[in-house]
Amino acid sequence: MADFIDIFGEDFSSVLASLDELPPEVETMLLGVMDKMVYDVKTFSNSLEKSVYTMQQAGTSPKIIKQTLANDMGTGGRIFGQLRNDTKASIVDGINQSAKMGQYKNYDLDKGEFAWVAVGGHKVCMDCDGRAGQKMTFAGWEAEGLPGSGWSVCQGFCYCVLDPTGKASKKIDAPVKEPGPKVKTSKPTWKPSMTTKESSRWAKNSKVEGILYHGTPSKSLEGIGKSGFDLSKRSTGRLYGNGAYFTRNTVVAQGYGDGKMGAFMVNSKKHLSILSNDYWYAQMGKVDNVNDLTRGHEFMSKVKHGVLDEITVKHQKKYKYTKPDGSLYTAKELKDARMKDYNKSGGVKNDFYVKNLEGSHRRAGQENLSGEWFNYLETEYYAGNEKVIRIVDEVGLVGNFDDWIKMEDYSDVLTDFMTNVKGYESMEIRHANLPMGFRSIDPDLTTDTYTIVFDTKNITMIQD
Repeated sequence: MADFIDIFGEDFSSVLASLDELPPEVETMLLGVMDKMVYDVKTFSNSLEKSVYTMQQAGTSPKIIKQTLANDMGTGGRIFGQLRNDTKASIVDGINQSAKMGQYKNYDLDKGEFAWVAVGGHKVCMDCDGRAGQKMTFAGWEAEGLPGSGWSVCQGFCYCVLDPTGKASKKIDAPVKEPGPKVKTSKPTWKPSMTTKESSRWAKNSKVEGILYHGTPSKSLEGIGKSGFDLSKRSTGRLYGNGAYFTRNTVVAQGYGDGKMGAFMVNSKKHLSILSNDYWYAQMGKVDNVNDLTRGHEFMSKVKHGVLDEITVKHQKKYKYTKPDGSLYTAKELKDARMKDYNKSGGVKNDFYVKNLEGSHRRAGQENLSGEWFNYLETEYYAGNEKVIRIVDEVGLVGNFDDWIKMEDYSDVLTDFMTNVKGYESMEIRHANLPMGFRSIDPDLTTDTYTIVFDTKNITMIQD
């Protein structure tokens, strides 16, 4: 009894007192069901403590542990989902036992034999199916295991019965209501904000599961709830492309606003999940094997060395390179000199082939992404895409790729590649570095997983 009070509180004492007014067999049955629920709670407590201990041993901060457990509870994950399933099983078991007690009340359990009847209308487990039609005294069945007593695979979800007449068929198909014409329940159409129930139906089968958070000042949050994200504003995310940026960590989300954040769900059917390092290696064209180099790599290598006519002319105009005698190089002379250096350095192989990486950058298709990205830049450059021309020219002027991500055109071009060429609706960047300011919140808060969604119509704000 003390366990019940400890778990459910002092108010539960009145419930326990009312059990005394019930018939002894009913009281025993209910106490048995409650005992099972106590065991379930203890199992849940042990699982929770184990998870916390494991994260603590790995050096996870208390804030992140708290957020992880909150996410598990909100999404019905491994820990809290098991408690939910166990509680449901105990309730169903109690209902079935109550029904069987009412049935047995009408029988003389000390006389005759009882036949086991497997009740259909649902899938009958192999244990119960093997007993169908067998006869035994009630005491014999008690010793072997009554229907729903936990001995069988179906545990408390057993619907089999004992027939004292022996006249019933060994298997009975329980009356099942024939389904009428299927009524299609229309899936909610997109709205800037929805209730939790609506958003769950709207985001069903999304590759991005669960609740995400976005931190922003209160005024902006109100506007998002009314109209959705305005991705044309330069205040929105740019580093990994134009989109709305989310996290599953509420501490990180709140750090980006005035302590305010919104909860969102995403409906994305094509999603890329990639490590931050792999993502940047792809953007910079890195490969592990020279066989993975593409025409786009060769094009960008020549751009970097300034040996394309277009780039060379811009170099000459901007920097006015001079010969030892003080005269200016012609565009052809400058190109020839740079081409000589380019060939001497090993050209495209020297720029992009990195030895002894032991396959560390082959995760998440990084090699293919790298080649496709550079092929796209070459194709768009010669097709006259002005934004691509500007960022390619910048590489030709500065001689490296590190500065092009600072250009406004870069995020537009990158987004076009990820959405229109690759077809991604969203992207997950794992182990992305957080700004230094988060160290003041938690010294261990150095990286996070960002989810970037490229279209506002794939996002809805949860408002109940």
